[in-house]
Amino acid sequence: MWERPQSAFPSCEGEGSLVPRALCNNSEMFPDETKTCCKPSHTSRLIPHPKAALLAKMQCGVPGDVFKIQKGWETQPGEFPWMAVLKYPPNSNTTCTGTLIHPRYVLTAARCIKSYQPNQVTVRLGVYDLLQRSCKNSSSSKCPSWKQAYFVETLIVHGTHDIGLLRLSRAAGPVPGAVEPICLPIYGSLLMHLPTKLIITGWGLLKHDRDPTSRLVRGSMQIVQNQAGCEIGHSFCAKRDDDMNYCPGDTGGPYQAPDMYNESARLVQYGLISGDENGCPGSDIVSKGTLVGHFMNWILDNIQLS
Repeated sequence: MWERPQSAFPSCEGEGSLVPRALCNNSEMFPDETKTCCKPSHTSRLIPHPKAALLAKMQCGVPGDVFKIQKGWETQPGEFPWMAVLKYPPNSNTTCTGTLIHPRYVLTAARCIKSYQPNQVTVRLGVYDLLQRSCKNSSSSKCPSWKQAYFVETLIVHGTHDIGLLRLSRAAGPVPGAVEPICLPIYGSLLMHLPTKLIITGWGLLKHDRDPTSRLVRGSMQIVQNQAGCEIGHSFCAKRDDDMNYCPGDTGGPYQAPDMYNESARLVQYGLISGDENGCPGSDIVSKGTLVGHFMNWILDNIQLS
């Protein structure tokens, strides 16, 4: 039987959770400057934003079929079909990823797009192996192709925090097991929850005893609590929970975890990798992630769903 992962938000006053005030629409108990004991009356309800109901109608967070159990750090083609590769001009040193959150929108870090114009960035979806440009010689029935390229219509950058959106010039047609969006925390039960263990995925991840790989890999991160500078607000701290390192090329990628989304088990994006411009963090280095739930209203305000 599936058990929900423990939350990094401590409990308070019975069934309440001590959360950043921005996450709570019912902050009647013991508020201070940054946190409040939040007791939402119906956590299964959508957050009170007019676009939340429209987004909830979209299928999301469904991983591709897993045909066999892989090693802990390996993935299979289509296992994380929301992963996006951002491509830049040849003379650019920027390497970033993102996640498809809607057929027209990719979520990423602001630092990945703030120095560019829309015509300088393209988005590739359905990618598994960065070096594989064709499926002609592949035996896989779900071989992803580099041909799924999308021009960018608009870049939307948050004014003060490391989060941004790319609006694609056309809708990405859902391809089961290859191109599908990830779920966002648009239900009260998800907004009030931050799993203590999260999955990261990317092409820059490094295993300490292996060379870099061109294939999408995964790693496990543990939320860091009770450490100076790591109070959970608009961001959170995380530390390696295995022997994988994420590197600057993974900036903009997801912190994700399985959860119940509208009574179905889905993968939900709880954070995004803010990146480390100084290299790959070591096993004892605490890294920052952007808390997606803190910016749900901003995300919904800036996407067009009609």
